[in-house]
This record gives sequence, C-alpha cells and structure tokens, in this order.
Amino acid sequence: MPRTLPHPASKDTPKYWQNETGGHLRLAVKRYLSGETLTVRDLALMHAYIRQWVESPAWDANPFQNRADRFALGLLRAKAREASSKAEIERCINFAVELGMDPL
Repeated sequence: MPRTLPHPASKDTPKYWQNETGGHLRLAVKRYLSGETLTVRDLALMHAYIRQWVESPAWDANPFQNRADRFALGLLRAKAREASSKAEIERCINFAVELGMDPL
C-alpha cells in the first residue's frame, strides 16, 4: 500500500506554531527566535510543540525514506522526548532542519 501524506486538517499532520490560536506558543517561539530568555512555561510550550512536530505520523509516510532516514527520525524523536533545556530544544530543531522537517 503506498504511503501518502495526511490531509493538512488531519490529526496526524504536524501543527505549525504560527497557526496556534491560543497565543502562548506563538509568544514563546517569538522569544526563542529573538534570542530572549525563555521562561519555564516557554520551555514547556516549546518542548510540547517540538514533540508534536517530530512525533507526527506524517514523517513516517515519506516514500523516499530509507533505513538511515528512519533511524535518524527515531533518534530525533527520542531526543525530543527528553529535551527540557533551551540548548536541548535547539539541538532538536537543528536536527529536524537537517532532516528536512523545519518546525520553525
């Protein structure tokens, strides 16, 4: 069965921070991008955001993904689950960008 990307409205699609309606994540990401000091709440929001982004089943649907890509995705997901500091979150973001799945 061929794998296809889920519809953008699907629960399986990664949700982009700029489409967030509550406003709190948007402020946390803007503080992160501008290099400001992040609060504990900002870090928690960024952690939750990065996790939902990398855990999305949409990334598993890449028909060009090879064994190394699947391994890298698994590694990224493990790192994202453990990320709690700004530096760890930043490493996850950079790794995601390297894999072609830029969350920002």
